Amino acid sequence: MRMKGLNRLLRYKLRLGIAFCVAGIVGAALGLCVPMASAETLRAKIHKGNALYEEGLHDKALETYEDAQIDAPESPELLFNIANVKYREEDHESAIETYQKSFTTYDIRLEAKAYYNTGNAKYRLGEKTGNIGLWREAIEYYKRAIELDPDDEDAKYNLEFVERKIKDALSKQQEDQQKQEQQKQQQQQEQQKEQSDQAEREQQQEQARQERQEQGKEREQQQEEQMQLAIETPEEIEPEQKGAEDEQEETENLPAQEIFSILQSEEEAARNQARAAVMPYQRRVLKDW
Repeated sequence: MRMKGLNRLLRYKLRLGIAFCVAGIVGAALGLCVPMASAETLRAKIHKGNALYEEGLHDKALETYEDAQIDAPESPELLFNIANVKYREEDHESAIETYQKSFTTYDIRLEAKAYYNTGNAKYRLGEKTGNIGLWREAIEYYKRAIELDPDDEDAKYNLEFVERKIKDALSKQQEDQQKQEQQKQQQQQEQQKEQSDQAEREQQQEQARQERQEQGKEREQQQEEQMQLAIETPEEIEPEQKGAEDEQEETENLPAQEIFSILQSEEEAARNQARAAVMPYQRRVLKDW
């Protein structure tokens, strides 16, 4: 971005200041009785402020301009120069306000430059804050500057430049919005998938729980059947047990002598059985007589 025509204006003012000083010197040389002013005139203060501004001494230039405002607080030229200092110091909001106060000038060229610089300040402020609306306002100020000065090529260039910037910014905003929508859709899809997976897991867990319940019921039923079978089994083997009990009863009813004989017979049979088991392992001993 370029500050339009400021150097030309300053050079013009500096030439006036030099001419003013030369006139004073010539008058003194001719012996003319020209009284020296005790304080600098308004024009001299403006020239001094412009020179300080050109040297980059913005703080001192601003002090000089504000000092000159004591004599001319509503001077459009002073307001324009003060706004330039604020612009250079990147105080764009204050610069815009001060430029707008200088629009009341009867100097069309100065007014055109004030509109142009206001457009620049609007653009810079919009660039700083990311507010495209300020760029649109800058375009309107450039258009007004061109109306006042149709030959202002800088205003035309900046007008086209800012229009392209707005177009690019809107295009980028649209792309960012599309990306955000895509990301939002992707997040929604992931959430839906997660919910679906969660529902499937819950369904599987419920199915497993039901299966465990059914298996538990089957085990309980099997246990009941086994218990029922255990209850019914003694009735089936009762005749065998009853036979043993009858034999015991019959033995108990025999006379003592018969019981003793039976026991002896059983004992003899047991000894014979034991001998028969040991005999295969016995060796015959040969006698030597």
